[in-house]
Amino acid sequence: MPIVVENNREQLQYQIFKAGELAGFVQYSMSGQEIWLRYTSMKRCFKSAVLVDILMRHVMMDAHASRLAVLPFCPALRTYIAEHTEFAPLVPAEWQDRIPAPFAHHAGVETKSTLDFVRMTGSRRSRVHETTLESPDVADYVSTPLHPDENPTDLAAHPTGLA
Repeated sequence: MPIVVENNREQLQYQIFKAGELAGFVQYSMSGQEIWLRYTSMKRCFKSAVLVDILMRHVMMDAHASRLAVLPFCPALRTYIAEHTEFAPLVPAEWQDRIPAPFAHHAGVETKSTLDFVRMTGSRRSRVHETTLESPDVADYVSTPLHPDENPTDLAAHPTGLA
């Protein structure tokens, strides 16, 4: 069964499903033309950097397509934006200083990944459902464009001022 990401507007969550089961979500709120990304939560049994990456990419691409300015209160999303600088133009200028500098990997220095900032829920004894880039459901999802009429590399054209 494929991976599915949906915007549940009633619960104000971008939700990711794997094998038909809710694996995690990004909680948000709206204020005018801004989307306030509050926090990211994943079920411990679905703990996967790949699923988190798919979910966050979908959130950022949807914000771009909807012409929304992104206010990343969530530390996982701030880290994701630092790792994927193509999404930085979606963040208003007054918020840019909250985005960490792109990671420089130095010998002996451990840096935190996006997954390190995601809230994990559920039992620590749960069996983890492995998800890798080679998983068939991931390959199907990643190869499908989010918005066929959008050029995902042209994020610099996004006016964070939304004029």
